[in-house]
Order: sequence, then C-alpha cells, then structure tokens
Amino acid sequence: MKDSELWEAMTRRDSLFDGQFVFAVRTTGIYCRPSCPSKRPKRENVEFFANTTEATAAGYRACLRCKPDAPKLVPPNRAEKLALKRERFKAALRAGGNVTDAVYDAGFGSPSRVYESAQEWLGMTPGQYQRGGEGLRIRYAVAKCIAGRLLLAATDKGVCAAALGDDRDRLISGLRDEYPRATIEAGDASLKAWAEEAARTLGNCRLPLDVTGTPFQLAVWRELRGIPRGERRTYSQIAVRLGQPAAVRAVANACAKNPVALLIPCHRVVRQDGSLAGYRWGAARKRILLDADALSI
Repeated sequence: MKDSELWEAMTRRDSLFDGQFVFAVRTTGIYCRPSCPSKRPKRENVEFFANTTEATAAGYRACLRCKPDAPKLVPPNRAEKLALKRERFKAALRAGGNVTDAVYDAGFGSPSRVYESAQEWLGMTPGQYQRGGEGLRIRYAVAKCIAGRLLLAATDKGVCAAALGDDRDRLISGLRDEYPRATIEAGDASLKAWAEEAARTLGNCRLPLDVTGTPFQLAVWRELRGIPRGERRTYSQIAVRLGQPAAVRAVANACAKNPVALLIPCHRVVRQDGSLAGYRWGAARKRILLDADALSI
C-alpha cells in the first residue's frame, strides 16, 4: 500500500488494518496500531512500518494504550454467537437428544423463539431435522466439471445442495448422510440439465435456490452471488459492503458454510494479500476454478 493509503487507514482508525502495519510518531518515539484511539499526530511526524519488529529495530517503543505488540483478540460479534448456538443446536438434534433439551444445551433461553425461527434457518421443523429430513423429497444429478464432478441436489423449491468431488458415489453418499431419512432419488433430465449448466458456466447461471442460514450468512451469500466471473473480492471488502467492517472472520465463516458450490461462488473470495485461504471443497479446486474464471474474461 502507498503511504497515502496507510495514512488514510490510520486517520480513520480502521481496525481492519491492525496487524498489517504500524505507524510510529517521531516526536514521542512510540508506535501504534492503526486503530489506536490516541490523538492523531501531524503527518510530517509519522512513519510507517510493516510490523512491530521493524518499528522496534528503528528505535520506537510500543504504545501502552493500544498494545500493538500483543496479539489482537477479536471478540465474536452477535451474528457469530448466534451461528455457534445454531450449530450446537443442530449437533444436539443429530445426536438424538430431546428438542427442548437441545435448545437449552445450545445456549438459547426460549424454546418458543427457536421454534418460531427454525423453519428459516433449518429449512424444516426441529423435529423433522432431528429425524434426518423425514418427509423431504430431494432429487440429485451429477455432472462432470473442470474441478471434478458436481453434485446438484434440489427440493421442489430449488437447489438445496451442490458439492464438488472426484467420486460420484461418495458425493451421493454425503448427501444421504446429511439427510438420512429424506427420500433421495436420481433426478430427471431437467435436473441433469441444471447440473450440466452449472458445471459449464462455473455457477454463472440463475438457478432457484432453497438454502437456509443465519441472516448474516444469507447477506454474505447475496454479496457473493454478485461477484462477476473473472473477478475476486477479499473477506474485508465483503464485510465493508455489509456495513460491518470488523466482521471479517464472520464473513469467512459464512463462506465456509456455503451449501451450494459454484452457485454461490465463495471461491472468488481471497485474503487481503491475495492468497487463497481455505475452501470447503479443497484449496486445489479453488485454484482451478479461479484460473478458469480468469480465462473466461
């Protein structure tokens, strides 16, 4: 980054840049995080360093207020806390526990409120989820794609799952493990056409979706669907667009929970330094998909 960009990040106390650089003040001999709440010095008294080691080597000492030499602890935000509770709730249901007990074990205070909202983020009632999707009818199709094979699964409402892998039988087995009591069967020619279109276009097709998630996850996934083929975004850029610049980790978690490969193109999101980060279906596939995206522009 240019010094002018570092200065702008520092003057607005942007916590997204904490850990990416420090600024030092010549008149005080102190270096700080970009987000330090202290009064901002004059521009001519400031110099920037890539890390605390460089600042210390230049003769500066760490600020006692923002403690730039200490690891930054990022507390979970409300969306992350809620997502963790819901994951614990789902795990308790899968373990066969009583629904009411699962509510309290997960950290919720009111069973009624969980029941009211469960249809939105489970896609079914808690009892139905506990019974492994009993009563659901899910059809699937598998198509070859540049990253191996793509399994597309759909309810009557739309695509509920899309997964990448090398082994067709293993992909189907994974779908059955997720919904052990649902009626799962091979789809017709129209679903096969959907799968082939998604594989050919790398997700650049507007198929109807039937996915559930927290409000924050759904907002992240909407942003991801707006990334054009051939372009990339960083986790921090997504967080800023959602009006929650500190929620970078929550954005990464939402990408990891994406249930539909390609159709919600989480492979187009990378770290601030351009490195790939993780990918639910494997880092090697993420590289293949990004390279294929680049060739299409």
